[in-house]
Amino acid sequence: MDAATVFSTVSGRFKILYETGKAIDFEIVCDDRSWKVHRFVLCLYSDVLACACDGGFGEASVKRLNLSADGEDCVDALVRYIYYFDYASPRSDNIYTSHVNAAILADKYDLPNLVKLANMKLADLLAKVPIKFTTNLIDAATLAEEATGPMEDFRAALAKAAVTLSKTNISDYVTLMKALPNLAQSVAVQLAAELAEMTLRNAQPTEFYCQACNMMCEGVKMGGKVRKKRVI
Repeated sequence: MDAATVFSTVSGRFKILYETGKAIDFEIVCDDRSWKVHRFVLCLYSDVLACACDGGFGEASVKRLNLSADGEDCVDALVRYIYYFDYASPRSDNIYTSHVNAAILADKYDLPNLVKLANMKLADLLAKVPIKFTTNLIDAATLAEEATGPMEDFRAALAKAAVTLSKTNISDYVTLMKALPNLAQSVAVQLAAELAEMTLRNAQPTEFYCQACNMMCEGVKMGGKVRKKRVI
């Protein structure tokens, strides 16, 4: 049985466990909503969750973990991920912050693959939809800056999207840079790298006598340095 078949079988059984509610022995709550789950599933994914549901903490004795401080969308994403290995995109009005908060929650409970998934969803969103200046995007970027580690991929994707915006809508680009000054530095680095690559690509090679090689060489001068190769 190959890896893909094994994954399909296991994920199918996890889905059945969740949807049928068989052998339920733990509960995750967020405000007025609750999710019936399995302690062994939580333990499989994370040592942090394992301590919460099977350790010496109060949650283990009452068989309930209260995540009301983390928000319903994020908690739903976590539960969906551990049973379906994926989660649905949240409501469109807060889509950026929901994905960022899902990644932050995943990092908090030591779920690195969920962190990657949330970052991937954000990167796909930024790549497919022309970036627009919205309050939700600004809030998401601000959260990502404060979270540092788990949001590196999102910040890189946002900088890339901002570079594209600078070429298509300069007014929105300027507004975005003013709202996110820390992002401006990453964008400047990317723009400088693109400019250097474009300059090198368009540069015309010239022949010159190289004393180091004691022969004629061909090179392109870039920033005071010469990239060269011997003329055959």
